[in-house]
Amino acid sequence: MPHTVGVDVVPAADPYDRCVHVTSLGFRTDLALLELGGSVLEDRDDHLVVRTPHNPTFWWGNFLLLPAPPPPEQTPRWLATFASAFPAARHLAFGFDGVDGTVGDLAGFAAAGLSIEASTVMTAQDVHPPDRPNDAATCRVLSSDDDWSQQIELRIACNDSDPDDAAHRTFATAHTETMRALMA
Repeated sequence: MPHTVGVDVVPAADPYDRCVHVTSLGFRTDLALLELGGSVLEDRDDHLVVRTPHNPTFWWGNFLLLPAPPPPEQTPRWLATFASAFPAARHLAFGFDGVDGTVGDLAGFAAAGLSIEASTVMTAQDVHPPDRPNDAATCRVLSSDDDWSQQIELRIACNDSDPDDAAHRTFATAHTETMRALMA
């Protein structure tokens, strides 16, 4: 006689099922890649703390993500929240989720002396080759230790600050090691 076993099917957890709902596909992608690279996301109910313990100098690996720009009078609160979350940081980095808005929405942060920039993120339903591909270019996977060392040196050479900046070299090396691990 056949035996039937009851099984409760539990849907897979949605990695974006947090108190702080992330709307922007750009931030969703960034957060997914950061987590794959070893970053930790802490949901604090009204914001996310993104930490990259193996690379504390990585600005966009150690930041606060807010669901929207706060009113200007709340800027001091958020500066203090960042300082509490990252007491050793020599940078301030905030992301503001959303798919619309202007840099003017961040007037409180600009008034506090922070540089403000807006990013536009392209998304596509389908990916296809370009109309005029560059067939002369060679693209290949970085594979050897020498390839990866050259990647670090290229990143340092393209940095706007002093190429002998030890802090940037530390960041570039740790970030490249993360990218190498992700590719592996």
